[in-house]
Amino acid sequence: MFLKILINNLFIMMQMSVSLRELNELKRAAIDFVFNIDIIRDNTYIHNSEYGSGGLEYEDLEYSDPSITFTTTDYTVYSPDNEIITGGFLFINFITPMEYSMDDKNYFEERFNDLISYCKSKNLNLNFVDFFPLSPENRETFNAMFKRTELNGIVTMDFLMNNIFEMYIKKIIELLKPDKIIADDQDIKNFLQKKNVDFIDYNEIMK
Repeated sequence: MFLKILINNLFIMMQMSVSLRELNELKRAAIDFVFNIDIIRDNTYIHNSEYGSGGLEYEDLEYSDPSITFTTTDYTVYSPDNEIITGGFLFINFITPMEYSMDDKNYFEERFNDLISYCKSKNLNLNFVDFFPLSPENRETFNAMFKRTELNGIVTMDFLMNNIFEMYIKKIIELLKPDKIIADDQDIKNFLQKKNVDFIDYNEIMK
């Protein structure tokens, strides 16, 4: 009996052994990569001084459609329970629901919260990760950035996503060892399919 309890406790400890330091190092490397692209660095305001400074000062921020501004999120992987545990579900999204345009905010927050409630009802741990380590203030302007002449067709969304996946998302998956990956964003679903990464569509879970 004692041995059974010991083995069970050891299994639980193994589930919880996630290196926050390693997660943060992955995020820093991904941010450094993104900041090597001049147009992104020059249109970035970063509120977290740990990551240095982008090219924009706070007072220069403009929220009109042509502007493309980013901030770093305060986490690499987020857990609603404030404890990052391996296994369970890993939700990969483009950006967090809080950072969608106001028109979509309530819709995406509802889906976000419904997933949390579902996992709690099934006693499943749930982790979230944003595909990009920088969060655009507006999804549409982020996509539009790749049509700007400064990029000259050299840096494409595919280029950025492929590199971020290999150096960041793929390694996070390896660290967290999720039982299931969940995707809701269509761009993320299309990308994961191209990479032959198994995932569950959010809509399939929440039927």
